[in-house]
Amino acid sequence: MNYALSSSLNNYNKKDGILFVQDVSILDIVKEHGTPVYIYDSSIIQKRYQQLRNSIPAKIDIYYAVKANSHIDVLRSLGKFYDGFDIASQGEMAKSIDAGVDGSKMSFAGPGKSIEELEFAVRNNIGSISVENVAELYYLQDICEKLQKNVAVLLRVNPDFDLTKTGMKMGGGPKQFGIDSAQIPDTMHKIDSLNRIDFKGIHIYAGSQILDANSIINAFERILNYASQLFTETGKTLDIINLGGGFGIPYFANDKPIQLDEINHGLAVVLLE
Repeated sequence: MNYALSSSLNNYNKKDGILFVQDVSILDIVKEHGTPVYIYDSSIIQKRYQQLRNSIPAKIDIYYAVKANSHIDVLRSLGKFYDGFDIASQGEMAKSIDAGVDGSKMSFAGPGKSIEELEFAVRNNIGSISVENVAELYYLQDICEKLQKNVAVLLRVNPDFDLTKTGMKMGGGPKQFGIDSAQIPDTMHKIDSLNRIDFKGIHIYAGSQILDANSIINAFERILNYASQLFTETGKTLDIINLGGGFGIPYFANDKPIQLDEINHGLAVVLLE
């Protein structure tokens, strides 16, 4: 039996000192499942999603990062709301498929993908793959030739500028993630010779654990400006711009939650520019 999620015990009722979740006693849950036990509330999951959706311009799709929580019932619940799933391994992909999410609604990102994982993704008609290096393109071409399929790819760009001064950075000069921006135009032209690879756009990861709304907005603006310059330089259309992570979680006592209303206003302005 699965009980579904709470971000705060203050959201729930107490009766005679006993906590109840959706009218189910915590004691009854513990008796049935033992401890430790994780309790998920689907109504809170939906509420949190709706808060995020209301704070992001409608033209931007929102993907759930399966690495955050890959419990099968959580994925089933989230699959009803999000535009798609961001996955980082074959295991995450398989779990998402088992949860009823179609492969076409998944984006496969992350360094160190194995040949087996890439083939699994192509077999399951993955929506897109963020490619981290040129060799990965040729692996995909060979796999697609064998399976007689095409695959949509994004090039993960390691920009030569810092995207943010806060959080954990993944750009700003040579890094272990993605293709250095100086090599991107040439890599885009290499794809022209790969008949099974459909170039769809770029993926730039702004960073992780960013709690400052202005930092996120500025990072997204720089990414969009870079995309515009790339189109001017290469003449190639970018159908998808994956803006990556950036939204932080207030884990520590002095952390303040990110102001989603500021994100909404700031992104709306950036998208109009």
